[in-house]
Amino acid sequence: MNMQMPLLLSLALRGAAKPFCRDGSTLLQHWQSYNGARGLDRWLEYANTYSHHIPSPLGRTSTVRMLEVGVQSGGSAVAWKTCYGTLLRYVGVDIDPRCARSRNESAGVFVEIGSVFDNAFLKEVCRRHGPFDVIIDDGGHTAAMVKATISALFDDDSCMAPQSVYVVEDLMVMARCGGDKSYCEAPSDFTKLPSSAFESMHDYWFKTRDATQPAPSIFGGSLHAIHLYDSIAFYVRRAPQSRLTRIKLGTDWFPNEEAKLNRVDTYAAAAAPGTAAPSETE
Repeated sequence: MNMQMPLLLSLALRGAAKPFCRDGSTLLQHWQSYNGARGLDRWLEYANTYSHHIPSPLGRTSTVRMLEVGVQSGGSAVAWKTCYGTLLRYVGVDIDPRCARSRNESAGVFVEIGSVFDNAFLKEVCRRHGPFDVIIDDGGHTAAMVKATISALFDDDSCMAPQSVYVVEDLMVMARCGGDKSYCEAPSDFTKLPSSAFESMHDYWFKTRDATQPAPSIFGGSLHAIHLYDSIAFYVRRAPQSRLTRIKLGTDWFPNEEAKLNRVDTYAAAAAPGTAAPSETE
């Protein structure tokens, strides 16, 4: 029996059989059938999550603009391009000059050499090639690099389209803090990013912000959703949303007395300037 069969069956049962690429193959099938010379390094489980959150070329006529931070040997550029065909404008960013070999501008493959810590460089990439529908951070993977990159790109209309997706790969490196090759000082260097992103989705609920409260985050008011999986995160960008729409029906109501009935006066203890009163949300 083929040793890969149990894994392939497991992935299929988890919903990885959705057609995605222009030839009707799934993204998983596309990766597994790769036979190019340039190195392709992929975690197979990512295929299904990508299929759910980034646009497929199937049935599409408009160009998809993709920025991938981390070109390395070039296999990823080849794989994305063969999946999307002429619909894809692929832009790769890498600090290693050797990665320029993947550049093929006549085929819609562009490679820019520079550091993610160079904000001006990233902004120039956006000016020349953006705004992007998909941005993938598969770069150096340190917490500092991840934060520098998303801080420069996410809340900039010249970098990300009004409806777009920002992807951060290989977050399992949070388990490699310290040691010879350290990606972080503590795992929280990574986990606090989606936490702050979730908070930023609620910025419009804060009536006032004083010096004791955090400033609006790097996501501005454009974060629509966060999807977290094992080692990969998707940040969905949309135009700033309006307030939630509430509906209250029925005529038989009694007041909420939780604050009185609870033995510990948790509402009073948790009260802080700028927070909504319990009666507004319950």
